[in-house]
Amino acid sequence: MRKISARIISICFICTLLLNVYSFTGQASATFDVSEDNLALTEETPSPRARLTYAEYIGKYEDSQIGSSEIVIKATDYTAFEGQVLVTDDTLRTGSDSFVEWEFYVEETGLYNLEVRYYPTVSKGGDIERTLYIDNEVPFSEAMYMSFSRIYKDKSTSFERDSNDNDIRPEQGETPRWLVHTFRDPQEFIREDLQLYLTKGNHTIGLSAVKEELELDTLTFKPAQSPPDYSEYREAGSSRLNSDKVQLQWVEAETPLEKSTFTIYPLFDKKSSATYPQDPVKIRLNTIGANKWTLAGQWITWEVDIKESGHYKIAPRYRQEAYAGGYVSRRLLVDGECPFREAEAIRFNYTDRWKIEPLGNEDTDFVFYLEKGIHTITMSVVMGDMTEVIDTTQSVLEQLNEDYRRILMLTGPSPDIYRDYDYVNLIPDVLESMEQGADKLRNIIDLLNEETDLKGDYTVQLNKLVIVLDKIKERPEDISSLFRSLKDNLAALGTWIQTIRQQPLEFDRIYLIPDGQEIPPANDGFFKNMFFQIKAFLLSFTEDYQSMGADIRQEDLDNNNVVTVWMNSGREQNEILQQLSQQYFTRENNTKVNLQLVDPIALLPAVLSGVGPDVALSVPTSDPINFAIRGAVIDLNEFADIKEIKKRFNESALMSYTFDDHLFALPETESFPMFFYRIDIFEQLGLKPPETWDDFYDAVWVLQQQNLTAGYPVNAKPSVISNVNLLGLNIFLYQRNGSLYNEGLTKTNMAEDVNVDAFQEMTELFTLYKFPVDYDFANRFRSGEMPMGIVDYTMYNQLTIFAPEIKGLWAMAPLPGTVQPDGTINNTSPSGGLGAMMLNGVKNKEKTWDFMKWWTSEEIQSKYAIELESVLGPAAKHPTANVEALKNLAWTADEYKSLSSQMGNLTGTPEIPGGYYTARAVDFAFSEVYTQKGKAVTALLDNVKAIDDEITRKRLEFGLD
Repeated sequence: MRKISARIISICFICTLLLNVYSFTGQASATFDVSEDNLALTEETPSPRARLTYAEYIGKYEDSQIGSSEIVIKATDYTAFEGQVLVTDDTLRTGSDSFVEWEFYVEETGLYNLEVRYYPTVSKGGDIERTLYIDNEVPFSEAMYMSFSRIYKDKSTSFERDSNDNDIRPEQGETPRWLVHTFRDPQEFIREDLQLYLTKGNHTIGLSAVKEELELDTLTFKPAQSPPDYSEYREAGSSRLNSDKVQLQWVEAETPLEKSTFTIYPLFDKKSSATYPQDPVKIRLNTIGANKWTLAGQWITWEVDIKESGHYKIAPRYRQEAYAGGYVSRRLLVDGECPFREAEAIRFNYTDRWKIEPLGNEDTDFVFYLEKGIHTITMSVVMGDMTEVIDTTQSVLEQLNEDYRRILMLTGPSPDIYRDYDYVNLIPDVLESMEQGADKLRNIIDLLNEETDLKGDYTVQLNKLVIVLDKIKERPEDISSLFRSLKDNLAALGTWIQTIRQQPLEFDRIYLIPDGQEIPPANDGFFKNMFFQIKAFLLSFTEDYQSMGADIRQEDLDNNNVVTVWMNSGREQNEILQQLSQQYFTRENNTKVNLQLVDPIALLPAVLSGVGPDVALSVPTSDPINFAIRGAVIDLNEFADIKEIKKRFNESALMSYTFDDHLFALPETESFPMFFYRIDIFEQLGLKPPETWDDFYDAVWVLQQQNLTAGYPVNAKPSVISNVNLLGLNIFLYQRNGSLYNEGLTKTNMAEDVNVDAFQEMTELFTLYKFPVDYDFANRFRSGEMPMGIVDYTMYNQLTIFAPEIKGLWAMAPLPGTVQPDGTINNTSPSGGLGAMMLNGVKNKEKTWDFMKWWTSEEIQSKYAIELESVLGPAAKHPTANVEALKNLAWTADEYKSLSSQMGNLTGTPEIPGGYYTARAVDFAFSEVYTQKGKAVTALLDNVKAIDDEITRKRLEFGLD
């Protein structure tokens, strides 16, 4: 690694510091360390690719000796760095785009575990991830994403109740403290701590940021160790006898001490009268986990005060109803340590009723000796004995996807069933690979059937794929007719893997039962439970299930102290907003929010009849202008502080809500197309993300030489874009500095040359380049059949959850751009979204305006986004229109850099009376060109008069002309 002189480094660094100040919250007194002794810059960041899996890596050193002594590296003693690095309080804070390297010396060759003492800095709340380098190389693939847990707590263990006497989910907060992380497989496919082979001599270790900030104290290499087995653990504590004072104890699982993520929060169960606390109709938060505690590495910690030293069995009251005949697994830590090897993966078998069962295995219940005093019990999600199933199936899927692409490159996406492709001679290795894949899948099926009793629906997908592969083996010439079936079954297998990777488990209580005592009953008797269910049924007729829990009284209505809000969204979103409004808006403004779930179809009739809300949320871009021309919406420009409020958003987000210099809504969300591409396939084919459309077409040519394809917006409507063909047109149109309408918004510009050229280029993607019209981008992108595409950036959410197997193998970038006469590149992207509008007839304009400002503020949009992810998971990342709030979400540095770059080049589409016919006409013209082989110019011009006639008719109808 090349060194640069310290003096030059210092000058460059100070200049950079002055130009671009890097600020850490709460560390105003901290300073960067720029001493000559420990400052060096790397020439380039090491390659983040790993050639081996951990199994392949450790297999080379399985007979090696264990290291002899600890090697402690102080984080502040780094020898090289890039990016955001800050020394403070004798520790090292590393930013979200940093790389830090340390040198160390190994006294004796051997296997070592790596421990990192760290502080999970409060930042954007995303996963903290680093890539590990040893001697400038990633040692194995599991080191690509070294994960560091955060710590969350409920801010209250006693639950408040709303006006309907339902428990309110407590607010959560991040409560960081110094932790020690032992290097493990982040996917928990490997049970033991990961080992690193180090030879005697000098080495380097590097950490490259993938996500989020991280404060470091020490990095320690320890001689590789494994916990004892249970028999050794039991023997060590067997001499201690229980006293007569040892009694049954328990903790309520829904009030944990700590947890690793905000997606784990208290839930409620009404199926069993024995679940505590319980009510026949009211919501009582009485359990935790279920589908919120499913992903590898997620953990929950409970605190228990042992009243008397003794031997105890740990017995949760649990329910695992996800996998009939199967099991899920948890790793147990007592006081932060795994007590014995068997506790690395404890099974919880299927039960659709609540069950109390001591932790153990098929041979025995585990007994733990606990001293009097405070102890912690931690359980984390692991794959357990499903590791082999998942890992093998995943490797088979990856290979079969590669085999599928090889066939695709030979035949194209639609093989001719009457053509002899001579598969046996042209791709014999593919046929052999598919045969091996079928054998491996059969072994997996046998393993599932024998060890887990997972039959029927659970193995049916594996069997379907095996049948297809066996047919190909018997008659390779039938690949053409089986090609579509092969593709569909591979996609289904990917979904199957994603499903089986989830490990849901629900807890009510955790009992500590003195060894030798009987296990308490898990459920009430038949008659008691039946009486409870009958009572719940009868009371359900009188319970208000539609109210969102706002305590609205007549005096509040009389004093105009209520803002009535209608929201067109899911119940979870409504509950989050109601909770936020009670916690913040009502307390700060002394104004209550009457939030109601209402079908959007009912909004316009209600407003026109005078019984509408004060504010309507989540309305599509076309509604505000549509309502405004009917006199149903308040012009927000009449408020004195509107100019300041507009600064929260991109100008593009406001465009669709603006008409004749009037603003009729505030943006809630804004989304826009981005360029998604597969990094691995691009590297294989020697491609780079295109900057211009010429680059894009060059990439298309290379892909199509391999019978691969690309995606472009058509025929697959996103929820926030009114028309996809219009979206596809606008990408080319706006990059040519064109527009849909004239300056006065009274006529269409479709007859202009620039519009015709844009429409023709869009249609040629489908007529000349044969882009697919009807496709599932996520599935094709996942398999590699469609290695690039232009889709809404919210596709990021789906791919993060839907395709974890290609994590790190794809990225999103700004759109390709059109070269301008001056040589610059215009890569403008059209945007769309949902908005909030104030309705005519509002009771109190100022208080309603206060609500709209509060709702679209950076703070509340950030809190709402975090809460939404906690309830619905990472796939629910909120595409907020507030620019600063979007920045606060948990993006990697590269992801936000791409988003930010594209956000600087957005434009909205004006909404005008009769404008809906523009989208309709573009659809008609596109269909004529695509299905009837018509000419683009003629097809578009034939519809121009119809668009103008409809715009004129609407303007006359509403007195605008």
